[in-house]
Amino acid sequence: SKAAIRAVPMTEEVVETLQTVRRPNAEFVFGHYPDSVKKPLAIANEKSGLMKKLRFHDLRHSFASQLAMSGVPIRTIKDLLGHSTLSMSLKYTHLTEDTRREAIGTLESKLVQKRDTQGTVPRTIS
Repeated sequence: SKAAIRAVPMTEEVVETLQTVRRPNAEFVFGHYPDSVKKPLAIANEKSGLMKKLRFHDLRHSFASQLAMSGVPIRTIKDLLGHSTLSMSLKYTHLTEDTRREAIGTLESKLVQKRDTQGTVPRTIS
């Protein structure tokens, strides 16, 4: 839930980075959201020169999408995001055109491999 405090695994690089920005004796890195991230995010938006401004919540979508495109199972993504349903997690995962093409290429490779070893290609129904 939004009010729950939970443990989230992080890479070593993330842990080290967060330790450098955490204020001494602060219980949380970001303090009271959204106040503690509003100014740094505004600065990042200004420096980026992007037309569409990044919102803090966009980082969750990016995180989920990167995991999905790396082949992480949707149930694992669901757990990492703290969602109670798979359908909510699916709303967060956005695939690129390259990822879609790569998925079809993987299927094609499997079919060719099967044909080469068995002499037949499985038939599909359109």
